[in-house]
Amino acid sequence: MLDLSSTKPIYRMEMDPAKSTARPPPARVIRLYRAYLAGHRPPDWPEHLLAWEARRKTALEAMEKVRPQK
Repeated sequence: MLDLSSTKPIYRMEMDPAKSTARPPPARVIRLYRAYLAGHRPPDWPEHLLAWEARRKTALEAMEKVRPQK
């Protein structure tokens, strides 16, 4: 999906940007991450993951309700 041939490009994208071998993520990776974070899922996304995400969202909302306000 990301068209990455090995784990090295992922490692380089995740490392400290100050390192000489660090690389920014390609535009396709950024678009995919943004789509995922916005809630988009492919039609063949496993149903058990959708249920897990719903439970996680509910738990995060409950945590926000009890979080002390600054």
